[in-house]
Amino acid sequence: MLCLLALPEALFCQDSTSPQLLLWHRAVDFALQNNIQVKNAQLDATSAIARVGEIRAIRCCRR
Repeated sequence: MLCLLALPEALFCQDSTSPQLLLWHRAVDFALQNNIQVKNAQLDATSAIARVGEIRAIRCCRR
């Protein structure tokens, strides 16, 4: 879907390949930053790291 949004600008700049690649790169970055599944995966990873820290702290105190 985002590719279609970047398409008119890419067609307008057909004389150079660099702007077209830059637009594609920006579209991919935007999609990754704003994708709910990606955000949820990042939050899950952060939560798991915090949980490991909590468990280590509990194990450390019990000794």
